[in-house]
Amino acid sequence: MHNIEFEINGNKLNIKDYPNAIKVARIDSPKSVELRNLVLHMHDLQLAFDFLNLINSTKDEKIRTGLWYISVTLYFKCFTNSSARKMLSPSKVYKECKDALPAFNYFKALRDKHLVHDENAYTQAFVGLIVNSPASECKIADVLSGTIISETLDQSHWSSFYNLVKYALEWVGKRREDLHFALAKEYEKSEYEEI
Repeated sequence: MHNIEFEINGNKLNIKDYPNAIKVARIDSPKSVELRNLVLHMHDLQLAFDFLNLINSTKDEKIRTGLWYISVTLYFKCFTNSSARKMLSPSKVYKECKDALPAFNYFKALRDKHLVHDENAYTQAFVGLIVNSPASECKIADVLSGTIISETLDQSHWSSFYNLVKYALEWVGKRREDLHFALAKEYEKSEYEEI
């Protein structure tokens, strides 16, 4: 698996590193569909991983928080159904790492109930009055309103989530590589005309 460089000259396709290649043939088997899904997941997981690593490169809390939110969102995009791809199964990805499932469930709840929706006490709005003394001309000096948001980005959360993303990225990479070899082996047995 590597990036493929190609150029088109008229109606001829030149693929660098494959001088004997004459065409690229699209395949639509169950394995190729799974591989397409994994390629999309790998892209999102790699971005999540890269953004997590960028968190520690800045002291700006707004940037750190933004990177944290997008990392969590991209990661869980891979574990959520969509019409574009089949979701990853946490029980399959973390089958060899059972300790990861409680952390996965914790971060999923954090994402669902705090980062994407407000269904918990992490985010609160406050409205209050500043009341003057009875001797003042007016009773109300001002109205206050604001938010109280509990931060979820700390070293413990970062480390735990980093390990989840790293493990998922490695699992997807391994599965992707396995499918590359399986598809090459399967289609090598096909007649040239079928391909």
